[in-house]
Amino acid sequence: MVKSIAATDLGRPTFSPIGQKTDDFERRLRVTARALSDLKSGAFEPEVVSAMLAAYNAACEALGSRSDEPTRLRVAHAIIGFATQGESDPGRLCEKALALV
Repeated sequence: MVKSIAATDLGRPTFSPIGQKTDDFERRLRVTARALSDLKSGAFEPEVVSAMLAAYNAACEALGSRSDEPTRLRVAHAIIGFATQGESDPGRLCEKALALV
């Protein structure tokens, strides 16, 4: 299969099949990069941390057999990103994170 450079992931080229839409990947990359940046610059209130943990556990349970390490990492990054945007409801954090995986 012929590959083309679709986006850059923290300085490393990321490849996708030619013709494949990369909008979803690029959106996930932006959420992850923003989450990591925000996490470095601040802290969360204890109740938000509890909500994030509950959302992460629920998301991993919902993924079942698809819950491998890279997927769990994407879920965690998404939850951090949404929490930094002000979301603190565990159900909504879980739902939004699963929508990105």
